[in-house]
Amino acid sequence: MDKIGKYKVIPFKRQLQAEVTAMSRHMLFMQGLVELDITKAREFFRSYKEKHGKSLSFTAWVVRCVSVAVADNPQVHAFKKRKKLYIFDDVDVSIAIEKTIDGKPFPTLYNIRKAHEKDVMQIHNEIREVQRPKSKEDISSDISTKQLKLLLKIPKIFRTIFFWNRVMNNPKLHKKLNSSVQVTTVGMFGKGMSGWGVNLGHHPVNIVTGGISFKPRLIDGKLLNREILNLSIRIDHIITDGAPAVRFMRRLGELMEGAFELEKYCS
Repeated sequence: MDKIGKYKVIPFKRQLQAEVTAMSRHMLFMQGLVELDITKAREFFRSYKEKHGKSLSFTAWVVRCVSVAVADNPQVHAFKKRKKLYIFDDVDVSIAIEKTIDGKPFPTLYNIRKAHEKDVMQIHNEIREVQRPKSKEDISSDISTKQLKLLLKIPKIFRTIFFWNRVMNNPKLHKKLNSSVQVTTVGMFGKGMSGWGVNLGHHPVNIVTGGISFKPRLIDGKLLNREILNLSIRIDHIITDGAPAVRFMRRLGELMEGAFELEKYCS
């Protein structure tokens, strides 16, 4: 008698992601779960769509706000090497993007360089260009597809010793390949749901935008329905103390709740 039913076996293609996630187990993070009132920002997003007939990237705006908050509090995205901290001027942000390559979806990480020097529209256009359908010959990234395939052919023990250990112990190489900040937007996959997402990343700063839902808030003595974003923030506690982390979180909250930079696109 068959007690397990039908099943299928498919190739596991997330080996590198699994190894990267495993590295975060050895990091000590501070975790913050916050609720931000982004009603004003959402109104601008709707206004932009009505005016232009297309949507402005919410991810681009989040990246812009995060990069400015990090630039104002640079220690939060520092890397540690022995008894020294590497604090970089440029804020590079890693985001997950689903490219279309030869007609098939291809999830990948993309690094937005010097995000703090780019406005929302520049980041929006950069993301859309990366998402544009491509052939395999058009792929360009910090690690090419050919290099990734070669890396996966190496036994894991040697990959760990000669690649991952080298990356994790070299702040400049780590930032070059992985950026210093990671932003993950998962709310788009669960519209109307209220909740947080937690990223097991290995960056000094990890931001996850969760669901957006309507919740009552007291505004000028009146109870009003507001659009609330659930935001998860993880910061490496070995590098950053509580006070600088809170200052970063407060600055990020000010930017997002104030609909930073959006008004100029709707005027």
